Amino acid sequence: DFSTLIGQTVKTGTRFVYNSILYKTIQDNLLIQSQYMPGQGTGALYVTLEDSSHAGTIDDPIPLPDNVTSSGFEYEYGKYYSENGNIYLCKRGGIDNPESMYGQKEILYYYPSALVGSYFELA
Repeated sequence: DFSTLIGQTVKTGTRFVYNSILYKTIQDNLLIQSQYMPGQGTGALYVTLEDSSHAGTIDDPIPLPDNVTSSGFEYEYGKYYSENGNIYLCKRGGIDNPESMYGQKEILYYYPSALVGSYFELA
């Protein structure tokens, strides 16, 4: 819980929940301060993580939260994500053998629909 971390200095990758959304810190030795809550303007401090209750398959895509553009989101190549009723595969475009990147993660500040052809393809 975010409130329990306020006043503490944490390492990169510290996970916490804020407003029912899972985040992790992306800076090392980060002092958690109450005025810098996850969301608007704190994308350099925290990133939104996927809902682990979904497999990320075409039959069980990961639903995206409402805060992707303000907090960023850690996508994983090879997984499927749902946005506004559409399903997208996270697959790097414009490179040879993009499947070799499956399992790697990328922090992006856009929804898949805005990155079709670069980082996603419509499933």
